[in-house]
Amino acid sequence: MGDFIRLRDVAMRHRRVLFGDPAATIAVTGPGGNPLAVQLAEFAQLPPEQRRVRLSDLAAAVQRRTKALDGADDEDDDGDPVPSGEGDTQE
Repeated sequence: MGDFIRLRDVAMRHRRVLFGDPAATIAVTGPGGNPLAVQLAEFAQLPPEQRRVRLSDLAAAVQRRTKALDGADDEDDDGDPVPSGEGDTQE
């Protein structure tokens, strides 16, 4: 049991060095206060069509990032950029 406790203590020390103290609080502020609150207020002022466009752009960005995490990129979406049979030249 003593070995387990020592292992846990060492692991927690390494975790704190790598990721910081979990008790620490980091606040992000900007000229207008909380940046997220400022962005939400700006979003609320947009007309409905612009809101839809903004949400669509955000959804597309999330999908690209998710694919990047999975090892795919933008070129992998459509497969071969030149349809088969086109662009093949044999002389």
